[in-house]
Amino acid sequence: VYVLPTSALEALLGGVRVRVIDEETRQPIADAYANLFDSQSSGGGMKPDATGLFQWERQRPGLLELSVTAPDHEKWDGEVSVPAGGVADLGTLELSPAMAARGIVLDESGQPHSVNLRAVTDETRGPGMGAPRYNKSGPDGRFEWKTLGKRRYRLLVSDEEWTALPVLVDLRGGDANDVRITVVRGVRVRLLTRWPAAEPRDLRVETDGGLVMSATKNWQADWAWSKRLPPGSYVAIVSANGRDLKRVPFEVGDADIAVELAP
Repeated sequence: VYVLPTSALEALLGGVRVRVIDEETRQPIADAYANLFDSQSSGGGMKPDATGLFQWERQRPGLLELSVTAPDHEKWDGEVSVPAGGVADLGTLELSPAMAARGIVLDESGQPHSVNLRAVTDETRGPGMGAPRYNKSGPDGRFEWKTLGKRRYRLLVSDEEWTALPVLVDLRGGDANDVRITVVRGVRVRLLTRWPAAEPRDLRVETDGGLVMSATKNWQADWAWSKRLPPGSYVAIVSANGRDLKRVPFEVGDADIAVELAP
């Protein structure tokens, strides 16, 4: 039996560091709170130091979730990749005043629907930061996010039956009220990825008008991409290192389809 020395295990542990400030005043937010966790355990919630710095040590390497909240500010969620024996330094995270987006989900006949929703910011907020904000409309179709930021968002439907084109909302000037999302019955689309298994790619699907329906980093060739889309014209884009490698246009009609993405 081989016993790994404790010192060797200790050397594999990593850390996470992020500084949180108010986007408008540029000052640390004294009553901010951050929690680092995974699906099995919590790395610990804490308050920042006087400079707004949060710092965790002795964390297992791999992917962890980070959630940051502060009264009257946007809530921020993201993923952090903790390096073995190193520190994931996320730099400075700027939280804006909290903004709200409210509205209703209806079909084309005006009937309300309860569906899962995502609010995806159009902005890049630093390494690992920027997970979608999830929500669900009620039986009356109504939904409300209360702690979004002063930013642009795409509102997306994630449902097994219903779907919609992205709805763009701009909260930089204040709350967005009376947002309407019109859903239709989705058509199942499968993307068949054929690139080498050892070479993950970034994969996104856009409408012919450039609206992003889905965007995923480091997509593995053996993973299954399957979503419901509204009828229309789309393009699947495979990229790596910020460069588009392949663009495959496709049409969604009334029947389920599969689209092959060969190298």
